[in-house]
Amino acid sequence: MRRPKTPETETKPTIKELLKMTLEGAEIIDLKNDNEAFTSKDFFEIKITDKEKWQSPEEMEKLVDLFGDLIKKLYGSRENPPTYDKNDPVTRQEVLKIISNPEGEIGCADSIIVAADQDKIISFIASEKLELEGQENLGYLALAATTPEERNKGYGTELLKKSLEQNKFDAVLGISHTPAMIEIWQNAARETGYTNFFCGHKDGIFGDRGTPQEQKEVARLHESFVQLCREEEVLIEGEMPPGYIVVDVEIGPIPPLQAAEVKFPQDSPLKETFEKGLLPTQAGRLPHTVYGIFLSIKEGDKESN
Repeated sequence: MRRPKTPETETKPTIKELLKMTLEGAEIIDLKNDNEAFTSKDFFEIKITDKEKWQSPEEMEKLVDLFGDLIKKLYGSRENPPTYDKNDPVTRQEVLKIISNPEGEIGCADSIIVAADQDKIISFIASEKLELEGQENLGYLALAATTPEERNKGYGTELLKKSLEQNKFDAVLGISHTPAMIEIWQNAARETGYTNFFCGHKDGIFGDRGTPQEQKEVARLHESFVQLCREEEVLIEGEMPPGYIVVDVEIGPIPPLQAAEVKFPQDSPLKETFEKGLLPTQAGRLPHTVYGIFLSIKEGDKESN
């Protein structure tokens, strides 16, 4: 007679194993993990293969518990970070609304790179392939998040590098007003062979706009991206300050950047860009949220555009 399994003998499937068994409209791809700091963690890609099926209510419901805690903390109060209670129907509905939005960061994703520890997602980066005139292989970094207790351990850099390596974009756009995220992006993109511009400043160095050719390319991509955001009706009315977008307070759930959150070493080039660029731009557009546009262009591709 076969002995029944007990809690001690039964092995609970990991998140990666669970997704491979249950998720439809996407493929789970194992990613190589040769970083000794993360030897016990799972790295994998959720590669969306059928967008219509991926965005179905059934598939989005499967992701609520997986991403719920990170989503609640990302969009909640910084002073009093909320907790995710999977048994609270109101909380579940709030998370589902964010995840299932077909224009949102997860609903629109074409690729999600994940770091997980058994049954818990530690960090993820979602990206989307954009279709802009004159740019065939352009990516958009839609959302990046790491659980608070695992921040500053290198997960963001590792996942961003894997995202760039997996998707092989010629150029990547994103928006952020988070100092740590911009530092991570610059370092990871540079290591992967990209030239970076933040708020229109090359390598985030305030006042350095790059060569005339680079300025022309950056302005073209910024203008196309702002137009795309306007079509999705997330921006305030009026002209956008060059290098930035201003998300309507009624649309964007992330609050404006505060001066106390800008903490850079004195020799960091980003310090001046935030203090002389992003913060004054934000101050003049309250209560709406200002984001700097981050743009990474694959080295060797700038000359061909």
